[in-house]
Amino acid sequence: MKFKLASIVLAIFSLLAIGVVAFSGMENNPLVNIFSYLVVFILIPAYGAYGAWYKRRTALFVALMVFACQSIREVGGDSWFPYFSPFSLAIPFGDFSDGQGYLVDCFAIVMAMSLAAGCS
Repeated sequence: MKFKLASIVLAIFSLLAIGVVAFSGMENNPLVNIFSYLVVFILIPAYGAYGAWYKRRTALFVALMVFACQSIREVGGDSWFPYFSPFSLAIPFGDFSDGQGYLVDCFAIVMAMSLAAGCS
């Protein structure tokens, strides 16, 4: 049951990312940034959903690394991704008075912990 729930959450996360890209327009973002967003927020969670459904540890580990890297992220003007994460429960941390700071994403932490439990 735990694997099925993780698979559904990862699939919804990937579908939300498709919606973000489809409805935000391409604007003036470089193609490499959009491609990296597609890989990190659409392809890898979809691969993780497949891995959770069929209990493949390598796919779970790849998705675990993405959510572990997204658990704490910097906010600023020089972000690599053109759009924000498709779903985030982030709490601001640090000094945002000059436009810099960090976000601690509770959703990414919970997903990383649940995927780590599935990998073991």
